[in-house]
Amino acid sequence: MKKTLLISFLFLIAFVATAQWTEVSIGNGNAPISVLFSNNLVTEDQSVVVGTAGDGIFRTTDNGANWSDISGNIGNKTINFLDGAETIYFVGTQNGAYLTIDLIDYMDNTGSGLTSTDITFYGIGSSVAGDHVYAVGTNGGGLFTSDNLSGPWSDANTGISGDGLYINNLRGYYDPETVTYNVLATRGGVYFSLDGMASWTLKNNGLTGDALYVTDAYALGVATIISTHAGLFYSLDFGDTWINLIPDVKINKFLMSTRETGPAFFVFGESNLYSPDLLTWFPVDMSGYSGGEVLSAAVNSEYIFITPVNQSRDGNSGGVMYKAPYDMVVGMDEQTMQVEAELGQNAPNPFSQKTEFRYSLKGNGMVSLNIFDLQGRKVVNLVNEFQVKGDYSKNFDAGNLPEGVYFYQLTVGNETVATRKMVIVK
Repeated sequence: MKKTLLISFLFLIAFVATAQWTEVSIGNGNAPISVLFSNNLVTEDQSVVVGTAGDGIFRTTDNGANWSDISGNIGNKTINFLDGAETIYFVGTQNGAYLTIDLIDYMDNTGSGLTSTDITFYGIGSSVAGDHVYAVGTNGGGLFTSDNLSGPWSDANTGISGDGLYINNLRGYYDPETVTYNVLATRGGVYFSLDGMASWTLKNNGLTGDALYVTDAYALGVATIISTHAGLFYSLDFGDTWINLIPDVKINKFLMSTRETGPAFFVFGESNLYSPDLLTWFPVDMSGYSGGEVLSAAVNSEYIFITPVNQSRDGNSGGVMYKAPYDMVVGMDEQTMQVEAELGQNAPNPFSQKTEFRYSLKGNGMVSLNIFDLQGRKVVNLVNEFQVKGDYSKNFDAGNLPEGVYFYQLTVGNETVATRKMVIVK
C-alpha cells in the first residue's frame, strides 16, 4: 500500500512539473480570441487584455483569475487591434476605430475619409518634427492619417500598393539628432517613410515569398526589426539590407518584454522562442500545451499568455487561451546573458562647449547614456535605443548646461556598465 502511494505521489510530482501551461477561461460567449495584449514595456501595468471576434474586450489584473468585460458602449465587438495601457486603449474593429480613456465609454473615432472601416491598426506615428500624427491602418484600404484623434482622415498611401494596402502594424521613431522615421508592416512587405508618412518607400530587398507577409515591425533607433511568415529580420540601413535572425519560421507574434535583468524578446507561431539579445534564441518550454500554432501572445512580469490559431473545442464556448509562469517556461539564467560593454572617457575633458563620448558593445541590447549633475538628477538623455554590438560615439553640445562637475553613465538593459566624471568650464 505504501509503495502504491509512493508511486502515485511521484507520478503526480512529475505530472505537475511538466504540465506548465493551463487553460484560461475569460467567460465570453462563442467568439474566438483574436488579439492578446499586455503593455509589457510598462512594468507598472500588469493587466492583460483580450480582444475577441464578436464578444468584445475582456481584461484581467490578476493574471487571469478574474476577467472583466470592458467592451462598454463600443460600436463593434469584432476586435482586430489593441494598443495602450492602464485605462487608455486604441481599438481597431471590423467596423471602425475607437478610443477609451476609462474602459467604459468608447469614442467612435472612425470619422470621415476612410475608404475601409475594417481597422487593423489605430495609433500614433511621428511627424518629421516629432509631433504625434494619428494613423489608421485598414484591411485592404491602406493607411490614413490625421492631426486629430477622430479625423477627418487623409489618404497616406503614396508609394503603397497591392498587398501593401493590408496593414498589420505601424511604428514610429523620433530623434532630432539622428533620424525620424516610420515603418509599416503589411501583407506586401515593409515600407519606410522619412517624411512623416507623406510618402512611403517599399524596402523588400532580399525578402521573398512568405517573408513578404510582415506581421510586425519595431523601430529601435537605427535598428529596425520585422517579424514575418518566413522568419525574423533586422536592418541597420532602413531596409536597404535585411539580416535574417531566425530563418524559415512562421511568426505570428513578435514581442519585446522589459525584465529586471534587461529586455527579453519572443516570437510565437509555428515555433516559440525567446532571446535576451536577438542573436541567441532558446525554445520556450511548451510542456502541457497541445494547441498547435500560436496566433497571439502577451507577456507581463509573471506570466506568458497565448492563444492558438485553431480554437475549436468540443462542449465549450468562447475562445481558447493558455497561461504559464514566465520563470517556468523561460528557464534561462538571464543574469548570465547580460551584454558586456565598455565606456570610455569623454574627450576633450574638461571642455567648454562640445565633447565626444565613446563606448563599445560586445552584444545587442537596449542602451541608455545619461548625464547627471552632482545632486544625482538626470539632466540629459543622450541615447535611449536598441543597439547591436559594435563601437559607438556620441557628440554632445553643453551649451545649455552651466559649468561644473557632472557624471555620465552607460546602461545596457537594466545593468549599469560604468559611470565617469566630466567637467564643463566656461
